[in-house]
Amino acid sequence: MIDRLAEAQVRAYHLLMTVDPADPRVHAAWYRLAELVDGYTDLITEVIHRARRLPALGDHRR
Repeated sequence: MIDRLAEAQVRAYHLLMTVDPADPRVHAAWYRLAELVDGYTDLITEVIHRARRLPALGDHRR
């Protein structure tokens, strides 16, 4: 999720700096970034309220 957020932010910023800001691709890129931020915010809220658990990472054998 973090990788997708970072990739979307880089793409949105790159488009903003390299094409006409009125270009529909700029709006689409920033809209996609906002969607990802909303999704991440929802995920974190659910984790905080224990409505969702994140998968365990690594080998937890003892």
